Amino acid sequence: MTMRLPLAIILCLAASPALALPAVPHLPVPRDICGIEIPPARYSRGREIKLGIDGPHYVVATRVARECRSSGTDKAVGCTTSILLGRTVIAYRVLIAANPPPGRYPGCTPTMWRRSILAHERAHMAGWPADHPR
Repeated sequence: MTMRLPLAIILCLAASPALALPAVPHLPVPRDICGIEIPPARYSRGREIKLGIDGPHYVVATRVARECRSSGTDKAVGCTTSILLGRTVIAYRVLIAANPPPGRYPGCTPTMWRRSILAHERAHMAGWPADHPR
């Protein structure tokens, strides 16, 4: 009986490495050539967006950072905000930085950059939470 408890603890820790090794960093999230996090397929394929969309609006990066501050980062390159009528969401507004940061992502063209961020923001409109769970 006394060997069962330690054995059970060892098996639980082996089955759950995140619990056993909290100091080990999380696995990196998948990103595309432009450095934008790729949403899980369940949010990007076949999900219909049922509300209207205002945009995308392609603007300078400083404006995106300023207007997307509520997204949780001051370095946002795109965001989707809700347009409300009272407490009801009636549409989404999409704001995207027009160009990638210079020299940061070689091989990423402005067209690829815009397409990548728009796909990311569409996944949010399809239900992908802002904290980006996998």
